[in-house]
Amino acid sequence: MIRLNVVVEGQTEEGFVKQVLYPYLLERNIVVTPRLVLLKRSRGSSARGGMRNYAQPKWDIQQWLRQDRSAYCTTMFDLYALPRGFPGVNNIPARSTPYQQVRHLEKAFSTDLSNPRGFIPYLQLHEFEAILFSNVNILDSALNAFTPESKLNELLQIMDKFENPELIDDDPKTAPSKRLYHLYPAYDKRFFGELVAEMIGMDSIRAECPHFNSWIERLEGLDPIT
Repeated sequence: MIRLNVVVEGQTEEGFVKQVLYPYLLERNIVVTPRLVLLKRSRGSSARGGMRNYAQPKWDIQQWLRQDRSAYCTTMFDLYALPRGFPGVNNIPARSTPYQQVRHLEKAFSTDLSNPRGFIPYLQLHEFEAILFSNVNILDSALNAFTPESKLNELLQIMDKFENPELIDDDPKTAPSKRLYHLYPAYDKRFFGELVAEMIGMDSIRAECPHFNSWIERLEGLDPIT
């Protein structure tokens, strides 16, 4: 078995890794362990989840890599609203595509950590909610129970504007999550995020989200660390 540790940004990503990614990769002989970013530790207690600055995930990842040298380590952080100080943010190439931007940032991320053995950086384009747009029929079916009427037509109109869910923009007013909050006021990321993702399934997410799929392909190709 190959072991893979995943440092995640929040509880929704943690739930996604446990409920969706874990069983999927277990079938491929990869055992996944998620952990929320460590924010602070004091007197034997710790606080995890969210990222106020880059120093927090950097320290946490470095610690986990040192403590568990027989496991790979990857991340699941939103590209949207990266914490201050994140490497590569200030020198993103002009007129680059979202895919070029995210690859640039992931490379800068790994470089800043001195390209440690077993580290696989991953940033979600543009945020977790993008993967929920992989199947808008399922998305609307799940959220429609808490709204007066279906918003499927609105979801289809959104998707008509973009080549795939990962390209839904990261504007503060029109990021994937903001669109969901607007259409479905009862939307709660923690409650619905992993539930809808599990309903959609990994195969559909991979088919609709190229960058996510590239990440999974890389994980599937891992060899045991010796």
